[in-house]
Amino acid sequence: MKLIDEKGRLFGKVNIIDLVVVLLVLLLAAAVGYKVLSPKIASSPTAQGEVTAVVKCTFRTDTVISQVKAGQQLVFGTDYVPNATIAEVKVVPSDYTTTDAQGRVHIEKHPNLKDLYITIKAKVNTNAPILKVGTQDLCLGKKFTVKTQTMEMDGNVEMVTITK
Repeated sequence: MKLIDEKGRLFGKVNIIDLVVVLLVLLLAAAVGYKVLSPKIASSPTAQGEVTAVVKCTFRTDTVISQVKAGQQLVFGTDYVPNATIAEVKVVPSDYTTTDAQGRVHIEKHPNLKDLYITIKAKVNTNAPILKVGTQDLCLGKKFTVKTQTMEMDGNVEMVTITK
């Protein structure tokens, strides 16, 4: 007895194409059943809490620094981020490394460029697994784009504090 006969039937009884179609329909029905009947993960209720984050933006010129002011509202895309503002701006000279004639490394203060520590206050869902300001994740060490109506710069999140 051949596995597939001259007419293309499996064991002389079932057409292979029909078998494939039946198996696909069964697989699709199983997937839909799993999706409908699987236990749902309960989403946590939203709890608005205040988050304070410090973002460090390095090696900036005085022209850029002059555009960053406390009280400015953050922007994402073309819309303001509700309840997210710059609370404080601290400016310090940027550190950079140099080497002397003997090859020793020294840390010096840059004569022109400065680092900004921008404190952001925002109201976010504190029950969420990831804190978000607009659509940006607010996680320690992560890149964060500080954007207002007049400026935009990237920095790294240096501190996150949640106050409920």
